[in-house]
Amino acid sequence: MASAEKKVTAENDNTQEKASEPVFSIGRKIGALVALLVVLTFGITQLIASELHMYLDVAADIENSSLLGQLVEDVTDRDEMVRIYSRGMEIYQGIPEEIRQQRFSEEYRSYYDELVTPKYQEVFDLLKTLCGRHGYRWIDLRVEDPDTGRIIYLLDTDPQGDYKYGVGYWEEEDEAVQIYSIFSSSDTEDDDADTGADTDEDTADGTDLISGFIDSIHNVIVMMSLPNSQFVTEVPYFDPYTGEVIGRIGFGADVAPYYQHRRIFALIFMICMIVMLILILSVISLTIRYMISKPIKELSNAARNYVADKDKYQSGHYFENVRVKTNDEVRILRDSMSSMEKDIENYMNDLTVMIADREHTAAEMDVGAKIQMGMLPDELTDYNGIRDFDISAFIRPAKEVGGDFYDFFAIDDDHVAVVIADVSGKGVPAALFMILVKILIMTAGQTGMKPAGIVERVNRQLCEKNAEAMFATVWLGIYCISEKKLEYVTAGHEYPVLYRASEDRFEMIKEEHDIALGVIPEYAFTEREIQLNSGDKVYLYTDGIPEATAPDDEMYGLNRLTDCLNAHRSEKGNGLLDAVIKDVDDYVGDASQFDDMTSILLEVNDSPI
Repeated sequence: MASAEKKVTAENDNTQEKASEPVFSIGRKIGALVALLVVLTFGITQLIASELHMYLDVAADIENSSLLGQLVEDVTDRDEMVRIYSRGMEIYQGIPEEIRQQRFSEEYRSYYDELVTPKYQEVFDLLKTLCGRHGYRWIDLRVEDPDTGRIIYLLDTDPQGDYKYGVGYWEEEDEAVQIYSIFSSSDTEDDDADTGADTDEDTADGTDLISGFIDSIHNVIVMMSLPNSQFVTEVPYFDPYTGEVIGRIGFGADVAPYYQHRRIFALIFMICMIVMLILILSVISLTIRYMISKPIKELSNAARNYVADKDKYQSGHYFENVRVKTNDEVRILRDSMSSMEKDIENYMNDLTVMIADREHTAAEMDVGAKIQMGMLPDELTDYNGIRDFDISAFIRPAKEVGGDFYDFFAIDDDHVAVVIADVSGKGVPAALFMILVKILIMTAGQTGMKPAGIVERVNRQLCEKNAEAMFATVWLGIYCISEKKLEYVTAGHEYPVLYRASEDRFEMIKEEHDIALGVIPEYAFTEREIQLNSGDKVYLYTDGIPEATAPDDEMYGLNRLTDCLNAHRSEKGNGLLDAVIKDVDDYVGDASQFDDMTSILLEVNDSPI
């Protein structure tokens, strides 16, 4: 049976250990995050690289167009080119605007018949040949109306339809195919100063050409997003005699080859990136495993073993033995946890000693409390006189031992001393000082002195050796049974409360206090007296009762005490004392008691007991 129970326990431990294993370890989480970031980075890099590759192709074609424009200027008949541009512009400007608006009409086209000559056809054929050799779809000659911005086509090697882009066809500036202007280097050095050709030469440089293209790259994107779109570049044509720009040469190409080049580049780039991605992820995975995941897992296992073996704890071997090869935060964590483990061990050892000391102290305090309570009288002993009075008392310390005390003892068969006092401080020091005060008062009281003489003697004795400057408030009264007279001294204590049977109510006797005992060695205390009658009562108390505080920080107070006494004035002895304490407890509720509560009641009866 014992072995079966051990087996079940072991299986339960294994089940709990498996259940506590995380589904995704920190290494897997970090690896997945890194992999995601790397994949996203490579994806974005591939997209950008593919687009840039296509844009570089476009930029290269723009540069080729510039070079081809220079070639056109070199191989064509310049006089014929000047005639085509100049005469073509003159014909356009000589046509009335109402006829221009009919750009597809025979009447409008007939104006340009004189422009088409055999030499014009030679230029056409030459441009057609260059177009085929250099991979362009068409090459055209165009001029721009300076007044309207219209583009007038004067020659096109690949006209669309019968009229569009034919000789004389024009279009508004916003109707034109996306065009990129290029300043050719065909202008002569002789005309640089007059024509501003140094700007042209700067832009003819390949770097500036590409830079200018990149500045307008958004236009390329717009143009290439259109289906069956063409990419058009144009270079200026300069009059060889004046150096002025008299027209432009346009070069048109389909966009489809650019996309094909981009797809091939993207495929090659993707294959390279996949291989590189596998290598990078492998390196990252191994790095995470040996630098982060493995030491953290060992720390986790050490923490689990530490918790599981806490009942058989061994000092400093759980976290100290975890191997960390890197000098980083993981090593700091290991060292901190190892230090924490040792600190916990020291704390547990100290706590064990502290608990043992506290239990020993609590036992001693319990014995001290019993001794202290045993020193307080339960009833008047060693008295053989007339018992026409009754004395009741109540005490509840705030701690195990307190500084409050009461006492009553017989001086002779006609005099009884009644004492209630409150010593400064709390706990053991107050309890020791309380015992001293009690013994001194009882000793002085047996000499037969008056109340004032007793407290003056005790006061001097307390002041002689009082290095801690402790003091005690004392109310001391001597009741004369035969005369029903109470002589008393109030040494810094609370006001007594007197009940007159004839008036059937309690009233507080508010009179000037003397100082507490233990403060000034030579002090003359004031002695007062009260004439009592049958049924009268004197209620005495310490400040723990009126100063009891509710959770809202409001004290119980003297008025509530007087009201409570009057509400229970018919009660006798301990019944009245218990009623007051219950009213105080109901008032403070759950608030903790912070001061001792002590009360004593002297009652004069109608007849001897």
